[in-house]
Amino acid sequence: FDTAKGGAQNRVVYGTPGCGKSFYVQNTYLAKCGVAKENRIRTTFYMDYTNTDFVGQILPKVKPNGEVTYDFNPGPFALALKTAIEHSDEAVALIIEELNRGNAASIFGDIFQLLDRDANGKSQYSITNVNLQDYLNREFAKDGYSFSNIKIPGNLYIIATMNTSDQNVFTLDT
Repeated sequence: FDTAKGGAQNRVVYGTPGCGKSFYVQNTYLAKCGVAKENRIRTTFYMDYTNTDFVGQILPKVKPNGEVTYDFNPGPFALALKTAIEHSDEAVALIIEELNRGNAASIFGDIFQLLDRDANGKSQYSITNVNLQDYLNREFAKDGYSFSNIKIPGNLYIIATMNTSDQNVFTLDT
């Protein structure tokens, strides 16, 4: 999927606790990137946060007639990806607060593969995530899109905040 707007990047804003990282991201950085408030999806990592919380998961739902269905419940990553596809000519941001409070490797899972981007901001590599692909195929069937793999589009920023000095955090690879 190609977007009219490109050049999005992954960024980590780090500093000591309470120095204003979230304030900077919300009021300066995202404004500079041209991300409208309605195109911002925010989540916070914590110890028990999982890949299924982040990407999405299949959950049972009971319909009014008592029938039980199993539907994909999108997480922040899936919602950000959907928003970026819906608004291909606008900048969209997924904001991750407290990146190193959860186990980032477990939370991102195969999404880590997508973080390598080309000059236009699109993922250099793709992944196969059947649940996410099925979700996007259902959401965009009327638009004629078909997703045989997943990539981050060039208009989706991923911005994270993390503390540099805190005893209750996971270490991250550079």
